Amino acid sequence: MPRHTRTKGFTLVEMLVVLVLISISVALVYPSLFGIRDKFDAQLEKASSDRSIKKESFARFISDGLPQKQYSSADKK
Repeated sequence: MPRHTRTKGFTLVEMLVVLVLISISVALVYPSLFGIRDKFDAQLEKASSDRSIKKESFARFISDGLPQKQYSSADKK
């Protein structure tokens, strides 16, 4: 009868190897994801500013660009 029975599980060395592999893969992938996020933020800011510029120019067109009909008291009948 064996004195020591092996239990199923991972050893500390195996866990450390997996942890090192995961950290290396994250270190390689993270900078590219960070650059993508910066590009997305820039596009979002540009779209927001374009939207506000269009809104402002439309409001100015409505207030200044269209002829206003003048009403007088003679028109009321």
